[in-house]
Amino acid sequence: MTLTAPAPPQPPAPGAERGPLRIPAAAWVVPPLLLILGFVGWPMATVLGESVHDQNGALSLTSWSTVLTSGEFRNALLRTAQIAVGSTIGALILGSFLRSGAGRSCRSRRGAGRPPDRHGNWHCRRS
Repeated sequence: MTLTAPAPPQPPAPGAERGPLRIPAAAWVVPPLLLILGFVGWPMATVLGESVHDQNGALSLTSWSTVLTSGEFRNALLRTAQIAVGSTIGALILGSFLRSGAGRSCRSRRGAGRPPDRHGNWHCRRS
């Protein structure tokens, strides 16, 4: 009996069925970026451009200095900072309470209960 080497794989015929069409990642990223730039970036750039010109069209920062030195702006900025600090502290306090409750689950005390059953469920002993 003689052994022969297997035949090399044949290339697919010109009309043969191919795998699924692969679309590069950039093709999925570019359209949403263009939409964001069109609906957000362009209006923001337009408003910024108009804010640095005075009524005669000359380059001026008087509108910016007027806003930044006003008492209403300082009050709004202070209130925003207070809300940010308060919500951060509240989230930390709430999160610490939630974490302390989650730390008392059966899964974190594996040695305290029976071993897991055949489905991998841990059963805690009742204290």
